[in-house]
Amino acid sequence: MRISTLTTTGIYLEPSTYCPLDCALCYTAHREQRLLSAEVIHRAVALMVEGQDTLGIFWCGLGEVFEDARFPGLLLDLDTRWPDRLLHVVQTNGQTAVDLPDPANKVALISMDLPRAFTARHRGPGYWPRAVAFAARHLAAGGQGVGIKCLLTTGTLPAVPRSFHALQKRLSVLSGLTIAETRRRSWLEPIVPFPRRDVARIDSPAFVPRGGGEDPAALLEAVARHLPEHHASLRDRPRTLELSVTARGLFSCCEAVVGIGDHEDLGRLDRAALVERLERAAPACETCPLAAVC
Repeated sequence: MRISTLTTTGIYLEPSTYCPLDCALCYTAHREQRLLSAEVIHRAVALMVEGQDTLGIFWCGLGEVFEDARFPGLLLDLDTRWPDRLLHVVQTNGQTAVDLPDPANKVALISMDLPRAFTARHRGPGYWPRAVAFAARHLAAGGQGVGIKCLLTTGTLPAVPRSFHALQKRLSVLSGLTIAETRRRSWLEPIVPFPRRDVARIDSPAFVPRGGGEDPAALLEAVARHLPEHHASLRDRPRTLELSVTARGLFSCCEAVVGIGDHEDLGRLDRAALVERLERAAPACETCPLAAVC
């Protein structure tokens, strides 16, 4: 049985709520731009980095982080304030010509559905070459690594392994890295989509009633056949509770379903009090409509 686990070595930040794309399986209400203030971001990081040698920051959310013009500067400001103590994991669609600054402590997670034809159908024409170029530039510049976030369907799964290997070869050519180095610093992160029936049960302005139309159990069976090395991690991975800070407030996970406070609490509470609130949120996580595949 999957359980909920609490992490205190990471924080989730949603700097921006807007994305210009309208991908077919996207379940987020991403058409309005609301920004998380830099003051709130710095305060949240200051609280969670306390007592830690390294803090992982996961940048993601309703929208695309690079639609926020402040984003590269936010990364530089945080690294200047806490040098050598932050690891940034950045979820992006890779459609920008702007690169992650000082990339050595930054992982790029790029949304690219395999095979290429699925990306074109799901995310639109022209998406694939821009995302590949972004990934290659990050690798060539010395980035920590590139994860390919690939939504799965039963129809596309058989082609995913071959397509991913072809993508790594292309990244090797474009980045100038050897294929061995490219394989070491790039990896596949397959994703079982949230079923639209479960998304529709969430009472939150962050969601729209869209998502996958296939049964997650059937998808996992297909994963066992076509991506066996990923089957156990998708089936058994724990649900993670961590401080998640969005424009709407403080939450217990990246999907921002269970609220644990507001921005003002970051000025009133210490780290221990925030962690206590996360612990108290665990039972609600267990009954969340998204719990089976989150």
